[in-house]
Amino acid sequence: MKDYRSSSDFFTLTDGPVDGSSPHGLAQIWYSTSVEEFVGQSGFTAPVGTVAIKEADTDKDGTVDMLTVMVKKEEGFDSKNSNWSYEMRSTDGELMEPSSVGANPMCIGCHTAWKQQDYLPGLLILAKK
Repeated sequence: MKDYRSSSDFFTLTDGPVDGSSPHGLAQIWYSTSVEEFVGQSGFTAPVGTVAIKEADTDKDGTVDMLTVMVKKEEGFDSKNSNWSYEMRSTDGELMEPSSVGANPMCIGCHTAWKQQDYLPGLLILAKK
């Protein structure tokens, strides 16, 4: 996971952090190239294995505090919520709260409003900036 910034398997839509909604603060998101074709679109389903990594500066002091990660799982993982697994990681990639990995209700509560973007709001919001 450490190499996502320089990997040709990931892309970002911003030159740096942008002001995001709570609880993320300032954030920059890196996406698997598997969803690059869906930037600015609605009505898609991300392929299994897609990853979105959000660098979050929660207190907006200019330092990334944590990474929030979404991983698209196989059908049946959490079909009601498009089979996304959510993770909170420290900046070195270690899981912060192992018990919260998976179908995290707090994450789902916000992302469910973006079902038309397969729970990836940044692909639409950031494309318009």
